[in-house]
Amino acid sequence: MVKSMDEAGFGNCTVTGACEAVCPKEISLDFISRLNRDYAAAVVKSAWKGK
Repeated sequence: MVKSMDEAGFGNCTVTGACEAVCPKEISLDFISRLNRDYAAAVVKSAWKGK
């Protein structure tokens, strides 16, 4: 998941809403922030497994 999100450019969100305003798929900022939380949790989990 982390690799796919990195390739897609997720994880760099500033949560200003600019992406929501121009999103052709009308993805809400709530959903984007949920993705970012999941991304952060996956990064931590991935790092923890590496130890």
